[in-house]
Amino acid sequence: MNAPPAWTLTPPPKTNRPPKATQTLPRGADPPDMRHKQADRPIPIHAVGHPNNQKPICRPIYHKDTHMRSATSHPDPHTHADFYDGVAPKRLFAWLIDLGFTALIAAPFMLPILLVSVVFIFPIVLIPVIWAVTGFVYRWSTLSNRYATWGMRIMAIELRADDGQRLSSGTAFLHTAGTALSFGFALVQAISMLFMATGDKGQGITDIVLGTAMLNSAEQG
Repeated sequence: MNAPPAWTLTPPPKTNRPPKATQTLPRGADPPDMRHKQADRPIPIHAVGHPNNQKPICRPIYHKDTHMRSATSHPDPHTHADFYDGVAPKRLFAWLIDLGFTALIAAPFMLPILLVSVVFIFPIVLIPVIWAVTGFVYRWSTLSNRYATWGMRIMAIELRADDGQRLSSGTAFLHTAGTALSFGFALVQAISMLFMATGDKGQGITDIVLGTAMLNSAEQG
């Protein structure tokens, strides 16, 4: 997903050397040994081969062109719209599926409280707390390990960081915390859902702050 950087080729520097003088030797005379003179002459960094070889073999030198890099490594929503097609409703269904998974995971902890609540009403307030904590740990661990929660994988979508790579544990934690805070305030969550439905990349408020984006999975077909 991470686009390769652009590179520019710099040719080797030109050298203005005077023409090599020719010397006529008597018949049968051996050519003078020029090695001691060539040892004092610096060899150009682009010259490769025997020191007596005066014709350099050029090696390319590459320089990174930082101006050609985009602000993020997410696919462009205008030229690669298929990565964002239908992501908003898939995200909603993935959240509902994850809600069911977290209920199953938290069930062993919630059932005893439900049984006690038949006699004592107060413990029942712990059920949403246990469910919320289970959902937080579930979302944090799955996002930091596999790009996506189980519900997201079923819906063939995945969450990517601003560089197009997998979320780090810290970014996954912040994204999970931001999502939890959004659900705690109805107006914030309504605005976030509006951004998801109307934005080019379908990003919510937490995505915009962290630079993350939800994409259709590359393995979906």
